[in-house]
Amino acid sequence: MELFTQRIIRGFFISLIVLAMVILPSASFSLDKNKPLTSQTFIDVAKATLPTVVSIHAKGHLDAPKIIFKREGKEKAPPKEKLPGPEEFFRRFFFHFGEPFELPFHEELEFTTAGSGIIIRPNGYILTNYHVIRQAEDDGIEITLHDARSFSGDDVKIVGVDEFTDLALLKINVDDLPTAEWGNSDETQVGEWVLALGDPLQFNNSVTQGIISAKHRVIGKALIEDLLQTTAIINPGNSGGPLVNLDGRVIGVNMAIASNVARWQGIGFAIPSNEAKKISDALIEKGAVARGYIGVGMDALTHRIASYYGLEEPKGIVVSYVQPDGPAEKAGIKRYDVVTEVDGKPIENQYDMLRSIASKDVGEKVKLTLHREEDGKVKELTLTVTTTERPSEEEMQELKQRETVEKETYDKLGLKLDNIVRETETGKVNAGVEVKGVKPNSPAAKSGLQPGDIIAEVNKIDIKSIDDYRTALRKVQKDKDHLVMFERDGVMRITTIPQQEK
Repeated sequence: MELFTQRIIRGFFISLIVLAMVILPSASFSLDKNKPLTSQTFIDVAKATLPTVVSIHAKGHLDAPKIIFKREGKEKAPPKEKLPGPEEFFRRFFFHFGEPFELPFHEELEFTTAGSGIIIRPNGYILTNYHVIRQAEDDGIEITLHDARSFSGDDVKIVGVDEFTDLALLKINVDDLPTAEWGNSDETQVGEWVLALGDPLQFNNSVTQGIISAKHRVIGKALIEDLLQTTAIINPGNSGGPLVNLDGRVIGVNMAIASNVARWQGIGFAIPSNEAKKISDALIEKGAVARGYIGVGMDALTHRIASYYGLEEPKGIVVSYVQPDGPAEKAGIKRYDVVTEVDGKPIENQYDMLRSIASKDVGEKVKLTLHREEDGKVKELTLTVTTTERPSEEEMQELKQRETVEKETYDKLGLKLDNIVRETETGKVNAGVEVKGVKPNSPAAKSGLQPGDIIAEVNKIDIKSIDDYRTALRKVQKDKDHLVMFERDGVMRITTIPQQEK
């Protein structure tokens, strides 16, 4: 009877063990925070998350200079025999005695960039950094899973990219893949333990540990950044891999390192998971990320321009172009306006302005603080602009071309000008302004100006440079024509140019 009881008890415990073996592998990993942190904690996190990490190789070609030597009119490539001495070394790499050498020729060199990725959907969606696959050629991406299965060519599809955050989404035709679980990066604390996973320096399935050492970092690698800083070791090849907490959840996408030797020196950076999830969801649903857009061109706010507007520091941007019927024009923004704040936050430069607007949702109202000169006085204004969706790359190129013609070719009167520079004993000096082009049907064209005319005076002010010309344009009352004296064929002439179309 006692033996029978022992067998029943033993069988019961064996059943429990078998049941645990069946159930536990299918359950998601979760750390019991009531237990002390041990080496087993890191082992468990690594086992749970490594199967969701992939290796990515992207192949491309690069044009490189090719040294060609000439002899008797025939092209001759450097010989391939072993270098015999210093003369041969210089002949090959610097010059050939008595023979010219040129560098107009190029040869294609194949290169491969390596990175990591995170499986975020069981049906083959993989998130990585855009810079990992940015220069990849068609069919040039290869993805290797944790179980060594490899996919390349037509089996790998680029679903979409977001250059603003340096993220890209890939897809392979596989089902039932293990997937990473997103964590909440907003809840991540400085000092929290984390693990970085990926293929640093092409050492597959590597795991390093560290802590979150700071939050909200901006390092200038992408236009929109609010990065996590970590001491977990990150090296080339880790890009696109996950940064996970001790619950085994992804709280960041490894992106960059701070180093002057291109290797880890104690500081790495990751894109927060909340931003990464938002971007990946948008790429899956629409193939693109909707970015805020207001339709303006921007120039740098220099010290001289800042001084002209009475600003102490050159922080902000100058509006150089306003898209017709765009959000900015509808809000009343004009060329030459100087924008210094977005929603009450000061902006530094064009990139800061672009980052501030692009991070807004489509249809969001944005308050711009700007400075405008009217009737010789500068006043501060606050205008509200409602963002629209940023145009496609093709549409943006078209708008840029239109902006270039309007901004760089012709001024607001329809003139394309260039400084006349003369040599003197003390150096080069500006000696006048020449009309290089006149826009058809512009105010200047209707006033009779032609290419080749030399602008001598504007509004009775001597013109020695384009800066003088621009200053003189401002010395006129509102709605009054500009008085212009110019030289043509050695004869001085006078005309007037209206400030705008009549």
